[in-house]
Amino acid sequence: MEGDPFPMPAVTPLATPQDCPYPDCDRTRPFTWRRRGSYRRKCDERSVPRLQCLRCMRRFSTQTDRVDRGLRRPDLVIPLFKLFVSKVTMRQLASLFRVNLKNIAHRKKLLGRQCLEAHAHVMTTTSVRLGADAPFVFDELETFETSKIRQPLTMPVVMHGRTWFVIHAEIGTLPARRRQKDDPPREHQSNQVVSICLEKTRAITDGKCTPHFVSDRKFSYPKLLRKAFQTYAHLRISSRQARTIHNPMFPINNLFGQMRDNVSCLVRPNWAHAKKREMLGQHVWIYVAYRNYVREITRDCRTHSSASALGIMPRPLEPEELLTIRG
Repeated sequence: MEGDPFPMPAVTPLATPQDCPYPDCDRTRPFTWRRRGSYRRKCDERSVPRLQCLRCMRRFSTQTDRVDRGLRRPDLVIPLFKLFVSKVTMRQLASLFRVNLKNIAHRKKLLGRQCLEAHAHVMTTTSVRLGADAPFVFDELETFETSKIRQPLTMPVVMHGRTWFVIHAEIGTLPARRRQKDDPPREHQSNQVVSICLEKTRAITDGKCTPHFVSDRKFSYPKLLRKAFQTYAHLRISSRQARTIHNPMFPINNLFGQMRDNVSCLVRPNWAHAKKREMLGQHVWIYVAYRNYVREITRDCRTHSSASALGIMPRPLEPEELLTIRG
């Protein structure tokens, strides 16, 4: 599209909108549209095409579905995306860019929601079917919100063992290790969030093969696998086994190590830790999208990202390209 600096490979670009952005538009009829001129944004002088839905006859623009819609400082979006996956805290970002901390929090919500939508869109529109060539590796990372003793959290992650592609991640609460009298009880959501990850995995599993799973020896995992899959193979690894490259759990151990190093909210107890699990979830999805689509698999393999190794992307994407993928 003219004036749009963010071309998007392998996924339908914004130049051909897939549906009307208005929720009350009649979606029983085929979606058609036509161009209706353009306008120039004052904040960055970019020319934005206007479009018209021929079902409801209302107008919208290609800016409607962009992550920087309505922002006075769209120039911050890409730098913040890169710094969010570089272990820079929100307070330091506010200081670097001389903006209010609420501005940084708002950008994190926008980027996290966009990254989750982009990943979900790729998972539902591409023909990725896994399970025939490599096992699925899954485990839980334990962290916390506000207090490590009173508000622990669990974050299960499922990934593809060969390409290290992260299929899904969820965050759930854990009971307090030590409660005070005025603390409300916390639900033990470990089984619930692990089940969600396994359901997401089943949706992209090749039905012609028996999926193989690798995990540690947590007693609840076999029961959850039996609930999600009719047939499967499960290799259980002791958590005491050396966490070397020869350990079948190495892909996810390596991922968790990188997340601890690159996501400021997942650090050990200090003032950078997560205050709310919703914000932690947004930050985690920024990193997951970066790890899947932007970053190379390893520093020795700079020509492929996890997504391009799976064949669902032609190459590692630039952050500008990732942030234009919309569901």
